[in-house]
Order: sequence, then structure tokens, then C-alpha cells
Amino acid sequence: MIYTKVSAWQEVWLQLISHQVGLAATYLELMRADCTIPVSAWQPGQRVGVADIGTVIRSDSPDLEVGDLVQSMTGWSQYSAGPAGSYLKLDRDLFADPGYHLGQGPTAYYGMADVAAVGEGDVVFVSGAAGGVGSLAGQIAKCLGAARVIGSAGSPAKADYLVNELGYAAAFDYHDGPAAQRLKEFAPEGISVFFDIVGGEQYDAALQAARPGALRPVRLRCSEPQ
Repeated sequence: MIYTKVSAWQEVWLQLISHQVGLAATYLELMRADCTIPVSAWQPGQRVGVADIGTVIRSDSPDLEVGDLVQSMTGWSQYSAGPAGSYLKLDRDLFADPGYHLGQGPTAYYGMADVAAVGEGDVVFVSGAAGGVGSLAGQIAKCLGAARVIGSAGSPAKADYLVNELGYAAAFDYHDGPAAQRLKEFAPEGISVFFDIVGGEQYDAALQAARPGALRPVRLRCSEPQ
């Protein structure tokens, strides 16, 4: 994937394409007065939404030109303006439709390829592996040369799906006994990469299962698994 960082504090105008906005199940929770996730709930009068895709229609920045495709986290609106550093330049030709930039793939790819730098010989553990990000992260790790990819999920059926459909080397239902014991069973020599989506007991288990001095953790945790 090709992204371009732009310098901060340059004014940029964007025209947003209304059908290219990011949706997530957590948005319903953010509309509740008693929001239970560790993110500030939306308030009356506040612009809703988070990620969107737009086209630059005016720019004072040398890094962004009129016509550039960009992603922002400013919420949903027909137009927005702000510092260039708050917009991420995208490769318009990378996908058949720019809306793909709003999917789970970039998060999974960036975490595995850039942050964890997964490569040949790595043993990778993905918690919450049957979800949108986790299911892609494990497959990306395999493509990058990981020797073994292990996943956790919330049911035996999901664990079977990880192994039989997505090609994980092993997977377990995190309700079925201590995660530390399962990791010791599936990765007796330890793990070198931990892609963490759920935290909690599985996070502690991954630290116990880490190869000495070798663990590269990637944390995406928002809430505890249900």
C-alpha cells in the first residue's frame, strides 16, 4: 500500500464523496448517553462519523494538490477544511473503488507489515482472530512468511473456521481454559509477534508465551471480549 505523509498546519479543502464513509458497529454505542466503551461518546450538535474519503478541491500545501484522493478522520460532511497533517494522501489507483481504503484491510496490513514487520520464521498469535481485522491479519502474516499463525476466537465454530477456511495453523476458543495453557500447547517454543485485539487475560498469556527478547506486540484493543 502507498500512503504519503503530508506536512502539518497547511490549510486544505476537501470535497467528500458521501457514499465513501467508514461505518462500524461501535457507532451505535457512541450515540448512547451511557456509552460503555473507552471512547468519548458523541454529543448533541457534534459531527458524527469518523473516517471518510474525499478529493482535494483547494490546497495551500505543497504536499497535496487539487484532485488528490485523501482520507480524514474529521467526521461526515459534504465539505471539510483543516491542517494538511490531518489528511492522509491515498493512491487513487490502488483499488477498484476508493471506498476499499475504509475497510479493515489497511489496519491489518499496517499492523502486520509495518509495525510488527512479520517475516520468515515468525510465530504469530492473533487474539480475536475471527473478526474483521483479525481474520485478515492472520492471512497477511502467512503471506509475509510467518512460520506459524495461531488465533483465538469466541466459539469452537469460529476456531474451526480459522483453521479450515483461513489457514491458521491452530486456533482455540478462549472460553475453553486458560489462554496461557493453549499457547504453550500450540507454540511450545514461544511466540514472536502478538496482534492484540481483545486484551485482558489473553494479553497476559501472550506475554508469558513470548520468546525472550523477541516479542513484537501490536495492540488494537478497544474493549474486553464478550
